[in-house]
Amino acid sequence: MKTLTRAQLLAALTTLRTETTEEPLLGGTVTYRELSAAARQQANDAAVAAGGAGDPDNALYRAIVVQLGVIDPATHEPLLSGEDVEALRNGRERVIDRLAFQILKLSEALPADLKSGDHPIDAG
Repeated sequence: MKTLTRAQLLAALTTLRTETTEEPLLGGTVTYRELSAAARQQANDAAVAAGGAGDPDNALYRAIVVQLGVIDPATHEPLLSGEDVEALRNGRERVIDRLAFQILKLSEALPADLKSGDHPIDAG
């Protein structure tokens, strides 16, 4: 096995994966980008701030995940802005849950992924 250079390691750790899937509930395709550690922390912090540590605002968390993770396939920039979060929070729950699930799956940030013992800092 080869030893990675600093540049190769940094590229491997900072290049976020993307995926495009057909979303029948929306009638078209959606392109997702893996969440960065900072983006996931942003969503977590907002949910805890809105609902409290013992009862985070899950609707807000999912809305932010969707806002940050759904991207334009041509530019790779988010399709939605921070101004859209409140509309998402009050939008179609089933569809927003589906999109958030796809993004968290791509990010390997589903509860089963984080509780597996592979990520000790997230195991709590």
